[in-house]
Amino acid sequence: MARPAGRFRRVSCRAGRHRACVADPKLDLQRDLACLVLEATEALDILVYAGAFLIEALDLADVLVWKAARGTRIRVLVADPCSAAVGLRAAELSLEWLPQRCQSTLDYLRRVDGISLRPHGASHYVSLFRFDDMLLANAHAYGIWACHSPVLQMHRSSSAKLFDFYTNSFDRTWRSWEPEPGSAPVGSGTFKIKPTETDQPELRPRPSTNC
Repeated sequence: MARPAGRFRRVSCRAGRHRACVADPKLDLQRDLACLVLEATEALDILVYAGAFLIEALDLADVLVWKAARGTRIRVLVADPCSAAVGLRAAELSLEWLPQRCQSTLDYLRRVDGISLRPHGASHYVSLFRFDDMLLANAHAYGIWACHSPVLQMHRSSSAKLFDFYTNSFDRTWRSWEPEPGSAPVGSGTFKIKPTETDQPELRPRPSTNC
């Protein structure tokens, strides 16, 4: 049977074996996760359940403050530890501590000055990491940790439709969950950038055993 013209099109993206290999030069990825964070200047969006590696492997606080102070829009969605979605994911993975991990990440990021943070209750099937026109989509599979699942790397210039598909999904999730009532306003975080600090903080990935 002839394939309908224009219905199926090839998209350009690169797949890593799993998220733990994103920083592995053997995968021939153009830039690892740490470099992508440092290089983003306009938009940095993150959608995760717990995202413990963001704290334990990257320790993002100083870099996020520095970037926010220079005009980078930073939006982070972390799963609400009391949500049904977290309960379901914890049961699928046999991770009783997943709600506590979500809470720890929220507590950590609430202290970061200048970012927009929202807890969410979405059952999402990929974790998303957007860095300007580059996007990483970390697939989720039943019974498998996200850090052991494939990562798709896509750029707006070469895979615009797929890029827009995932960024629109992020935006829908962002609009669906409002900031917590009584949450601290932007600019009141514990981590702040001093006016005299103009040098970009270093971001050195550290080994982490958590997803």
